[in-house]
Amino acid sequence: MVVAVVEREESCGIINHTTQFIMNKQSFIIFGMHCASCAGSIETALKKVPGVKSALVNFALEKVTIESEETIDQVVLVQAVASLANK
Repeated sequence: MVVAVVEREESCGIINHTTQFIMNKQSFIIFGMHCASCAGSIETALKKVPGVKSALVNFALEKVTIESEETIDQVVLVQAVASLANK
């Protein structure tokens, strides 16, 4: 279905006016998506990763943005996406 290689693009934290850390945002480039259905499958797989609050895949830009309360290990995210390659 989808064979994806994930590369880290950026990571940033969002801080509110009381300097309290409230959300971590990580963006990655994803190669190998062939259709919008692939993008949807990747979003679903990433949303199942513990700690992920949201995952938004942009098929046209081959980019995924993940929001979480803590930084999630990139290996865990890659494994979630790679698990789709066999489907």
